[in-house]
Amino acid sequence: MGGGGADDSSARISCRRSPPRLFWVVIAFLLVLAYTYRFELYDIGDRVLVELVPGRASTRGRTVELARASSGDFQIGMEVNGAHSR
Repeated sequence: MGGGGADDSSARISCRRSPPRLFWVVIAFLLVLAYTYRFELYDIGDRVLVELVPGRASTRGRTVELARASSGDFQIGMEVNGAHSR
């Protein structure tokens, strides 16, 4: 009967240790997933910044995207030959 109790306690200890292992497996999976979709995530982040920062342009190949300012106009900040213009 004493041997059965020892088996039960070791089973309980292994159950207690598995959630941290599961946590690290999930973290590793999320890192692999983020690495796999890193370019898409970069594009998403760039588009979010275009919406939040007025005058910021998002480029994709030969296409430039701009968000309309709250006034309804398109405001573009640029630099030409070292001179800033808006």
